[in-house]
Amino acid sequence: MRAAFGERAAGVLARYPLERYGAPGTSRAGHALRDLLTDHLWAAPAVRTNRLLAAWVPTYAYEFADRRAPWASSTPVTPSFPTGAFHASELQYLFEASYFTGRTLAPDQARLSDTMIGYWSRFARHGDPNGPGAPAWRPAQPGRDAVLRLAPGPRGIGPVDLCRAHRCGFWGAHRQPEGGAG
Repeated sequence: MRAAFGERAAGVLARYPLERYGAPGTSRAGHALRDLLTDHLWAAPAVRTNRLLAAWVPTYAYEFADRRAPWASSTPVTPSFPTGAFHASELQYLFEASYFTGRTLAPDQARLSDTMIGYWSRFARHGDPNGPGAPAWRPAQPGRDAVLRLAPGPRGIGPVDLCRAHRCGFWGAHRQPEGGAG
């Protein structure tokens, strides 16, 4: 931590205390590191980007959040631990790419896939992903960090405050990017 965060290491460790992550004997450090890296390297930059873009164009942002997303089948080894919603795991819900061939989505994941395909198709055609029967997807707005959470299940699709859910204030997402508008 000191090598990665220097004088901020103590503060980072205080934000991601191992006691918060599972029972003794589990991969506490791995889970804490997963959350820390997700928040620092993905969520905080995404919040800053959403804010910058929303000042100029309609910006529809999302968080793919299927904790049971199937692992990529083109990888020879399947991890021995739950991977959750890993980088690009949503692509198998949108495309039948060779990277994911051989994986079957559960019925609730297939319904999420259908909804996502509808969103992406309407956006490509009309510039707005919203349509009949789909939960509303509001564009990003200045001062509001709500994005659409995409997960299977009856309440899996809906708004989530990305900044709050991922400690983005701690990571400096409250600052405007240099040269940014707003």
